[in-house]
Amino acid sequence: MRIADYFKGKKILITGATGFMGKALVQKILRSCPEVSTIYVVVRPKKGTSPQDRWSQITKLPLFDKLKSEQPNALEKVVAIEGESTADQFGISEENQQELIENINIVYHVAASVRFTEELISAIQLNIKSTYSMLELAKRMKNLHCFVHTSTAYSNVEKVGELVEERVYDSPLDWKVLLKLVEHPNCHELVPAIQPKIMSGHGTTYTLTKRVAESLTEEYSQYFPVVIMRPSLVTATAEDPFPGWLDSHNALSLLSDAIRQGIVRVSNADKNKSLQFITLDLSIKAFLIATWNVHRKGMKSGVDVYCTNMGDDLDGIRLTWGNLARYGLDICEEYPSERQMWYPLCVQVRNPILLNILFFFLQVVPAVLGDAVAFATGRKPQFFNLTAKFYKALTGSLREFSGTNYHFSLVNYRNLDEILLPEDRKTFSLDQSKYRRRATQAQRSGDDEVHPP
Repeated sequence: MRIADYFKGKKILITGATGFMGKALVQKILRSCPEVSTIYVVVRPKKGTSPQDRWSQITKLPLFDKLKSEQPNALEKVVAIEGESTADQFGISEENQQELIENINIVYHVAASVRFTEELISAIQLNIKSTYSMLELAKRMKNLHCFVHTSTAYSNVEKVGELVEERVYDSPLDWKVLLKLVEHPNCHELVPAIQPKIMSGHGTTYTLTKRVAESLTEEYSQYFPVVIMRPSLVTATAEDPFPGWLDSHNALSLLSDAIRQGIVRVSNADKNKSLQFITLDLSIKAFLIATWNVHRKGMKSGVDVYCTNMGDDLDGIRLTWGNLARYGLDICEEYPSERQMWYPLCVQVRNPILLNILFFFLQVVPAVLGDAVAFATGRKPQFFNLTAKFYKALTGSLREFSGTNYHFSLVNYRNLDEILLPEDRKTFSLDQSKYRRRATQAQRSGDDEVHPP
């Protein structure tokens, strides 16, 4: 059975549909599986804007242009329902819950906080409590075929130097205990006091809570088939629906954009360490193939884990943080940013003393001068604050990812491409050979919105 045929008539629930990966998932399903029945998207009302109006605004993005051109009525299949990921029962009304329980076949739980600097209490609520609420709802669904949970390749960051396999590792923390902690009346005093012990070798609350959420999700695999997707650092689209689409910044894209604009000139990334990334379109294709694979294998329970990652080489050349900077600077010459403020350069240094010296002269001094000019011309000074935030990221969350070699098993992920039917290859192929050059070029998409060429 072809992938599009499997999705024919299916009713799908997607959380996090307003986020970077969520909306890409919606458009890919509608465009490549045109006979899907309904996609329910959980949307939080924001600043007086209803979920329906928020979703309507999102569909005006260039990401959806190809879909609207090919299938003008496809977006009518999307139903926006109100929800809040940190609320009990995901903030979904009883009436809407009942509709989902009766109808949903596939759940894609994409909602999460991806901020590395998120406070631990918030991270637990956003990444663990939300997962628990959605799993409980899924447990009540009468026709559920598959529950797909979005995690991260870095959920096991403490395994430095080891091969991280595509399986769920035992969590050092009990998710039930963490949920009780954040519900405690004195949680804002209690949690920070014990946070060093809770972190368990994780440098960010993001990776820790994603690790625990994986363990939580696996527990529910006794009730229905579970798929856990572990994307590495997700970059702009390389091809599908068009090259270079990116509307939100993660650590990698933010760093690339800042280098391209000349804002960032000093980095503490280890130029010899491997860089792990995946383009958005490859990752989304893997989501759909993995879902179809549950049906292909006849799974009734259990868990499949896939690390969606392009590996650490480009056409046989090892991809490192140093190579990324060189590739990025080459692209800057070919595709200069309209917002360039300084001639692009990137000095990479790990020595903390040398880093601070270079950072002062190449970052702080220009920032102060830039703010002085802005103030004198009646504009709002912003460079020093941006520089301070970047320094905090350099010495904090980014250091964990840019100074360590991680080794991820990709056996399950690569097998997804091998099991594709010939008639599905044009639409869902995970062949990376055509993506590799485009993946680096796509980093030129640093402007707020990229339009098709």
